Amino acid sequence: MSNRRLYDIEQDKIQLLSQKWAAKKPIFADYACNAFANQLANLDIAIETIEKTEDLTSQETQELLGLLKVARLQFLTKGAALWIMHSNEITQLGLKVGVTGIRTFNAKSGTDEI
Repeated sequence: MSNRRLYDIEQDKIQLLSQKWAAKKPIFADYACNAFANQLANLDIAIETIEKTEDLTSQETQELLGLLKVARLQFLTKGAALWIMHSNEITQLGLKVGVTGIRTFNAKSGTDEI
C-alpha cells in the first residue's frame, strides 16, 4: 500500500473517531473551535447539576437556570468569534465565502446537490 493511501486511511479514521465522539456527546461540538470551551464546560456542569439536584418548580431555580443558559449562549458566541479571529486567513476566508462547490443534479431524485 502506498504511503499516500495509508495517509488517507489514517485521516479517515481520525475524522470518523472524532465524529463518533461528537455523536455520542453532541455537546462536545460546542467546545470545538471555541476559545471559551473551558467556561462552556463549567457552565454545562453547573446547569446539569442544578437540573439533577434542585427543585425545578422553584422560581429561583428557574431564574438561575435561565441566567446560566444566557451566559452559556454568550460564551458560545463570543468563544467562536474569538477562535475565528485568531484562525488563519484561509479559514476566515472560507467562513466569509460560505458554501461553494460543484453543483450536481441527481436525475433519480430530481434534486441539486453540492
